[in-house]
Amino acid sequence: MMNNPWLNIYNMLLQGNYPDALARIEHQKIYSTHITALRKIHGPITSLCDRITSLLTSKQYDLMKTLLPEITKLAIIVKYQAQRDVIDSRFADAIYRVLVDKLSKAIMTGKWSDVEKIVSALRLLLDSVIAFKYKELR
Repeated sequence: MMNNPWLNIYNMLLQGNYPDALARIEHQKIYSTHITALRKIHGPITSLCDRITSLLTSKQYDLMKTLLPEITKLAIIVKYQAQRDVIDSRFADAIYRVLVDKLSKAIMTGKWSDVEKIVSALRLLLDSVIAFKYKELR
């Protein structure tokens, strides 16, 4: 998708532009998103982010590639939720792109400092959407 506002917000978080990213999240509409569907992706993805952070902290890089099937599964679940029209398609596409295009590739190429930044920004995005958009969710 061209010019995805959620991917733009994610990239702002990735670059450390937190104030502007949070302001954008606050004003960005999230369409046709059920809180239950969002929780179905929020929980597993943030848990994955925490496990990756733990592996990075303990320098267990060799175990990182074992997470690739789980990352792929989560990307598929995100797409599925979007296809069911229970998660904003642009938001789902942004999460999918981060998981597939950024996180998986960074792990496969062993770019550990990138992996750390990617999961940190992804976790911030998911947590922020729950916090800022809770009342907008169906």
